[in-house]
Amino acid sequence: MKIFLDDERWPVLSHELGYEPDISGWIQEYINGEPVLRFYGSDIIVCRTVESAMAVLCQYREDVTSIMFDNDLGTAFEGKDFAKQLIEWDLDEHEAGRKGLCDNLDFSVHSQNVSAASYIEGLMKQYLSQRS
Repeated sequence: MKIFLDDERWPVLSHELGYEPDISGWIQEYINGEPVLRFYGSDIIVCRTVESAMAVLCQYREDVTSIMFDNDLGTAFEGKDFAKQLIEWDLDEHEAGRKGLCDNLDFSVHSQNVSAASYIEGLMKQYLSQRS
């Protein structure tokens, strides 16, 4: 399962599906009351807000193997807020004796906001290296 956090763009699926589907193939569903988008045959869930990304993370926990961050989401909460929240969530889960993030979580940042992208990348790299 992969989380693609972005308020405008769509993930490229051609490498996963062997072709690039058009946008009409995406289906909206709700996870813990938060709207997300899925394409049949792909393990990517598109989240347009931090709240929907957290809902997916809480629902699928260690099954989330990759997170693709954008920062500027057009809401009060940005991608860097999601990075902070997921680290706090993971620490809380470990403290409570529950499994949080998967052990080999992969992430990427595709934000055009250079300073926010550097912040997210640095924060995630530091946390994941100390966590393992």
